[in-house]
Amino acid sequence: MQNQDIQKLARGWIEEYSSPNKDLPQDDKCLDHWNALEDMISAMNPESWDVIVSIIKASDDEYIIANVAAGPLENFIAKLGHKSLNKIENEALNSPRFAYALRGVWQNLTPDDVWERITMIVKKTGG
Repeated sequence: MQNQDIQKLARGWIEEYSSPNKDLPQDDKCLDHWNALEDMISAMNPESWDVIVSIIKASDDEYIIANVAAGPLENFIAKLGHKSLNKIENEALNSPRFAYALRGVWQNLTPDDVWERITMIVKKTGG
């Protein structure tokens, strides 16, 4: 996936949550972006990380950050967290916005050992 495709997917995901009613849109184009990211995470595609980080970097809207935290970021950590802990920690230490998003993640299906490290990262970044 090229950077322009990652950015396009991130922008589409943001547009979905920027709708006036702050609800899932009925527009299939926006749902395609949402589903594409969820499919990437389900397939354990490591490029889903780039999309998630792009969403967080591109928006300072708390609603969008909360939704990326409780959705794609939480699912990414559950599926790929064991392979990505160093990236997650580095991003949290270098991006206050990402650290804020990380505080919105729940354990859900994340393995206990991964969750312990996430909890440590959150504490280390002021959470």
